[in-house]
Amino acid sequence: MVSSAALYITSAVVLLGVLIFFHELGHFMFAKLLGVKVERFSIGLGPSLYVRKYGETEYILAAIPFGGYIKMLGEHTSIEDMGQEGVAPPSEEDLKRAFDRQPVWKRSTIILMGPMFNIVLAFMVFVVFFSVYGEPRSLPQIGGVMANSPAVEAGLKGGDMVVSIDGIEMETWGDVQEAIREKSGDELGFVIKRDDVKFSLRIRPELRKTKTLLFDEVETYLVGIEPSGNVRYEAVGFGRAVISAAGTTVFTGRLIFEVMVRLVRRVIPADTIGGPILIFKMAGEQASKGMADYLWLMAIISVNLGVLNLLPIPVLDGGHLVFMGIEAVRRKPLSETVIINAQKIGIALLLTLMVFATYNDIVRWITGNWTP
Repeated sequence: MVSSAALYITSAVVLLGVLIFFHELGHFMFAKLLGVKVERFSIGLGPSLYVRKYGETEYILAAIPFGGYIKMLGEHTSIEDMGQEGVAPPSEEDLKRAFDRQPVWKRSTIILMGPMFNIVLAFMVFVVFFSVYGEPRSLPQIGGVMANSPAVEAGLKGGDMVVSIDGIEMETWGDVQEAIREKSGDELGFVIKRDDVKFSLRIRPELRKTKTLLFDEVETYLVGIEPSGNVRYEAVGFGRAVISAAGTTVFTGRLIFEVMVRLVRRVIPADTIGGPILIFKMAGEQASKGMADYLWLMAIISVNLGVLNLLPIPVLDGGHLVFMGIEAVRRKPLSETVIINAQKIGIALLLTLMVFATYNDIVRWITGNWTP
């Protein structure tokens, strides 16, 4: 039997490897399509575990799974500096294929395709998920009961299934929430199923302050019950799977963007940010539950990676796109000094974020509280 630690490590490395591969594949494929010479394609960072050269490109599998890159001719070292650094100058034919000799639209397209491939990967994973497993529907099952709530007084318990409210059958947890909100505090007639036994009871919701998924504080009517998180799957055809996958990908991307905006505005607490330890934990947990949960996590993180890489931070793809946008407007590139200084700031920002996220992970590990 594979140990728990091995499962967590393996599932996380595979997940990160797939996401990084597709990201770099986007850059690589469009560099090739647009006639740019790619010298190196690396999955991972640090010491090389496997190196093989096919054609003009060196393919590398490196030891550290948190990253990857492709190296295009003329990308990080200018053609003029190659001779000074002991690198043989390229031929005239290769000069035409150097990244820094390409028009802005070509360079921008190559940079943009990395994040876009992550979003496309998420879409494809969602299509497979919905085609194989169906669309998930949250069960109207109670996972927990809040203290000092109407639900406690009525005797509800975790594991109870809400069969109906005021004679209306409950298909999903969303139906339960909607039925409670719609009545605006009126007493409700519940039919509950517990251990194959059905019984009826009446509960009057209370107006309470609560927080939404995006940490907005709202007043709404509650009875004090929480969902179990269990789901059932509803089979769908391939066409519906494609439509649902597109909608889920767009919704996830918009949600991630909104979360980032609210983090900057301090609406969402900074201690909700997770780092590499949390990724390993989540990957291991979802893999242990089954392939469905693992695929769902992969798709969510893939969208996350695509959106984050589009942020206008130097060293990220979004930062490079900003530089190229400025170059297109000015009709000439920014000076090397400006770009280098901006990238230093970007690296400092990312390192600070990584240290902070890892600190959050360590605090969660020590306290055992993995829920923000």
